[in-house]
Amino acid sequence: MNYSHDTEMDRDWAADQLRRKKNALTGLPDSPIRRTAAALPQVAVAAVQGVAATPPGAATLGSALSALAINAGSAEHVQRICHGLLALLYDKECLAVHHEFAQLKGVEALLAILRRHGGGTALAALRVLEKLCRTVPRELCACGGVDVLARCAEVPCQAPRLLEASLRCLHGLTFDTEATSLCGSKMRIEVAPKELSSKFYALMRWEPECALLP
Repeated sequence: MNYSHDTEMDRDWAADQLRRKKNALTGLPDSPIRRTAAALPQVAVAAVQGVAATPPGAATLGSALSALAINAGSAEHVQRICHGLLALLYDKECLAVHHEFAQLKGVEALLAILRRHGGGTALAALRVLEKLCRTVPRELCACGGVDVLARCAEVPCQAPRLLEASLRCLHGLTFDTEATSLCGSKMRIEVAPKELSSKFYALMRWEPECALLP
């Protein structure tokens, strides 16, 4: 007999109520507690865990995000983890994985990296966000993504690669109607959503090296 059954039920009910309260005003879909997460491809496993041996099936999207949170202060580790996430999210047809990433608070984790780091670390996070800006644009906007991306784009003398990556993300958000209105009302840079495309392609002409980025 499981004498802990009632305690486990109470715990799950409390966690469910807390989740509903947190998601009430975020616009995120209400879903039960996630017990499993998408498995990382082998290239992503190597990127996240380096040379450490891992049992088959042990590396998941959840473990990658946990590693990102634990190693948030290390630029080297963050870059490696972001490269692994990019390998997982590279295919825009895998919408289920993109939505799972958003439900696991992956977007918030990437925005926290952008607030904390610059240079190559910020670029690695921006490349992951670029894959998400058209598939989960409202989730990105709901957690303050527009302001963070705008700050990256308006930094004086910003590195061309970072400016280009920020504009790619902002331009991707304009393909969603609700996200477009948020871009127009929240962006601090004086660029309307409909002008992002021309600014982006102008940057590509001014900085030929940016055109080499995937």
